[in-house]
Amino acid sequence: MSLVVARFVEVQGSARQLWQALTDPWQLTAWFCDEADVNLESGLYRCAGPHLPPEARVERLLAWEPERLLTFAWTAEGDETVTFRLRPAGTVTRLEVTHLRHRDDAPPNWRILTDCLWAYYTVLLKQWVETGRTGFRLPFDPNPPSVIRFQLRCPVAPEEVFAALTRPDRLEKWIANRAQVEPWAGGRYDLGWGAHGEDGPGHITRWEEGRLLGYTWFESGRQTEVLWRIRPDAEGAVVELEHGDFGDQVATCLGCRLGWADWLNVLWLHLLGRPASRTWRGVVPAASVPPEG
Repeated sequence: MSLVVARFVEVQGSARQLWQALTDPWQLTAWFCDEADVNLESGLYRCAGPHLPPEARVERLLAWEPERLLTFAWTAEGDETVTFRLRPAGTVTRLEVTHLRHRDDAPPNWRILTDCLWAYYTVLLKQWVETGRTGFRLPFDPNPPSVIRFQLRCPVAPEEVFAALTRPDRLEKWIANRAQVEPWAGGRYDLGWGAHGEDGPGHITRWEEGRLLGYTWFESGRQTEVLWRIRPDAEGAVVELEHGDFGDQVATCLGCRLGWADWLNVLWLHLLGRPASRTWRGVVPAASVPPEG
């Protein structure tokens, strides 16, 4: 039995542009890894560095069709493989990523963590192809600190960032399904993901217009706090995200690190006026490998 996770995203660009981003070593180091060496004819596809998770051993190319399909081994043993499929559709290209584990003895939370991983990488690839830049790149740490602290630079004013975090109509364009925000300490902060107060955001703990937002967060039965600090800089705004304390819940912390890395980049696209072309509900683990053709 095999286990599969699939992700789909639309990219404003041609299949040729995506193919180059997937096979040119310099471009790979801009969004995926830190070191890259690619030779399609000999089957070499080596990617390494701290921007890949520690279990990744990307070295071998398994199959390729120019501007259409690329498959490589994800682990040294080859028991996990990754396939990118490119499907042109007018002015956009539909990018499909399939991560296949060729056995069913997956570690706990393998599906969730792998899904979060490719959500993060696909939005980085989308950023790179569409803008020539990336927003936030996550350095992987197998033993992360119990408090998440990330920083993102945005080319917009702090007030614009605060609006994207607090206005329901703006939240629904990048992270929420049906947002509800009561703009005061103790007020409701709901992204419409499910039962409010049981999983995800809860209630506002801090509110300083244009500068600071805090709210409770529930994950795996534990209550934590999310803080967004926003300050101006020469290029626009610096956004500091803090989430914790997760204590000894390492797996939960790892999942939230991947999740926030993804959502920070979706926020970055939103602030640039570019839709992420997906929602929380719109991308879920697949039950089978997408068909060819």
